[in-house]
Amino acid sequence: MITRSRPLLLAVQAVLALGVLVNLGACGRAEAPTAPLAVAGRGAGAFQNGVNLPVPSSLALSPTTVAGGGSSTGTVRLDTPALAGGAIVALSSSSAAATVPASVTIAAGGSSATFTVTTSAVAANTSVNIRAALNGNSRTATLTITGGAAALSLASLALSPTTVAALGTSVGTVTLSGAAPAAGAVVALSSANTALATVPASVTVAAGARTATFSVTAGSPAATSTVGISGTFGGVTRTATLTVSAAVAALSAVAVAPASVAAGTPAQGTVTLSAAAPAGGFVVSLSSNLPASASVPASVTVAAGASSATFTVTTVPAVVGSSAILTATANAVSRTATLTITATDPCASVGGLGGAVVVTTASVPQFRTGRLRVDLVGDVPLGWVNAMGPCATSAAPTVSFVSGTCDVTFAGTTTSVIPGGPLTFIALAPPVPAEAGVVLATDAAGNVLQIIWPALAGLPPGPPTFRTNLVAWSPAVQAGSLLDATLTYTAQTPNGATATFTARGTNMAVPTFRP
Repeated sequence: MITRSRPLLLAVQAVLALGVLVNLGACGRAEAPTAPLAVAGRGAGAFQNGVNLPVPSSLALSPTTVAGGGSSTGTVRLDTPALAGGAIVALSSSSAAATVPASVTIAAGGSSATFTVTTSAVAANTSVNIRAALNGNSRTATLTITGGAAALSLASLALSPTTVAALGTSVGTVTLSGAAPAAGAVVALSSANTALATVPASVTVAAGARTATFSVTAGSPAATSTVGISGTFGGVTRTATLTVSAAVAALSAVAVAPASVAAGTPAQGTVTLSAAAPAGGFVVSLSSNLPASASVPASVTVAAGASSATFTVTTVPAVVGSSAILTATANAVSRTATLTITATDPCASVGGLGGAVVVTTASVPQFRTGRLRVDLVGDVPLGWVNAMGPCATSAAPTVSFVSGTCDVTFAGTTTSVIPGGPLTFIALAPPVPAEAGVVLATDAAGNVLQIIWPALAGLPPGPPTFRTNLVAWSPAVQAGSLLDATLTYTAQTPNGATATFTARGTNMAVPTFRP
């Protein structure tokens, strides 16, 4: 039995040995694991170590048609998010008429990125293929660049200088990609911040020309700032940056209000700076070309942080009008304002018109029973009392002499010759019955204080006469006695202004007594 089965046993053993050898050979080889199944549309390079790598799923351009010299924005998207370290997508263009960066990076975890396609002028419409490639896969988009006259666009915008001081100016220049047509080319202009710089709404490039210029006016910023100045034409926008230096305070203007005043009425001046005054303030010198008519302080200080300050312009009464030029000066910069001064109207206001009468004649013309008369002839230097005569003696006077006083003393002393001392009078008014050119007041004792305007009273023209008639006096007053007299009159106008006029005569000889 054993002998007959030996050949079969040997055959089984041989087969088993061969299987062992085959398995051992396989274990000794470094074979790669079986690759995953390929996804349709993915190249062989899109697989690594058994992982599907991200590849471009789309490439889009916006806009898809641009004028030569314009630009378009490309957007590349991946089919899966970028792995750690990001994905660098290679970019290329089929024509030099459209340039792209060499690559664009999509950050780890991201799935898209944008890039700029820059074009140049072309003679005729041109189609350019833009390609994005990653991990053996790519996507293509077509950009159409229009050429010829239809492709005219804004090639550049430049500023000179690019840095200006506050309130300074710069010159902008726009350049087209070609010559402007017969009707010219209107380039729209704008400023990103009109507080920093202003530009006209547009500038026109003349027919056949390629460039045009415009002015940029800077603002007055507190700190140095930048602002974009843009021009747009043919669907293309170009921008240049202007730097505006921080404003330095300078004298900008001087003004006066009101611009016209009656002589004797004050006005208010204002100095204005181009920027806020620095720490310590800003001093502005002041002057007037007619200081006797309109005076100003020597200077005015604009407080730190402020941009203006006021000052008072003082005018004095005058019989004729004038125009005063007020000048403000700081750091060699001068500004002027004109104040018109009209002649004083004493019938409208007596404010500021009072003062001492310049007496040309002082006398005691009468010394008789019940009357010791003193006459003082004269007026204040500008003749205001004489000027107000018509409006003080009219049927409806606008000037009223509301009170008065009188004192007559022995010359060189304070000893009054009036029993009881100086006299006080109430309002002086035209007498009844009327006596032309006269106002007077009579006290309870019969003493009189008056003013006589010769021209109005039918006498030869001349300055007014300030008169008092005393009904009683000291027995020591005799012919030849020397007397001093002081008479005062207070006038008032409807605006409430008042003025007091004082007439004084000295060493007046008393005439011979006439009963």
